[in-house]
Amino acid sequence: MTTPADASRLRTELARSGHLDQDRANRTASPPTVALTDIEQRILTLLEQRKTNQEIAGELYMSKRSLEYQLTDIFKKLGVRRKSELWRDGSLH
Repeated sequence: MTTPADASRLRTELARSGHLDQDRANRTASPPTVALTDIEQRILTLLEQRKTNQEIAGELYMSKRSLEYQLTDIFKKLGVRRKSELWRDGSLH
């Protein structure tokens, strides 16, 4: 499970690398009150493996639309807008 500290670290790294504007990073600098759920953590693990949304949805036995809903929640919690922001700074390898 991703802790609030992990989410804060990701936001800080994104801001430092220039992939998250500093104003937005400051607005979301406090740790979220809700950590990532087990399914959200599993989705991040699959994203690290560069799997497509369709591949992730299939592996987790969910619809592509359900996955997109989960991704929206993950991005809100991490303070990013899209997957590419996670990869550009090396947060996801």
